[in-house]
Amino acid sequence: MPLAIIGFFARGFFIAASYPMNDALVMGATPTAQRGLAMSLMSLLWAGGWAISAVIWGWVTPIFGYGPQIVAAALAYALSALVIWSLRLQRSAEQTAA
Repeated sequence: MPLAIIGFFARGFFIAASYPMNDALVMGATPTAQRGLAMSLMSLLWAGGWAISAVIWGWVTPIFGYGPQIVAAALAYALSALVIWSLRLQRSAEQTAA
């Protein structure tokens, strides 16, 4: 139980710390004229993601339990980290070329 409590609080800390970085990465990769659209799409996808995930896991959890949720969350975090890392690599390659 102590490890679960520590993990819960660490997750909250890392998610809260990643929001500003995520917005900065998106804005840095988006042309100036399209930044309003990008933020609108991010907000729409965020709200839609919460709604869809609630429906899906409402169907899945009674049948399969919480195992698929944990696996899906781990995959989502890994994919997010990969995308953020690829943006950093792209930015550093552009800086060395300039």
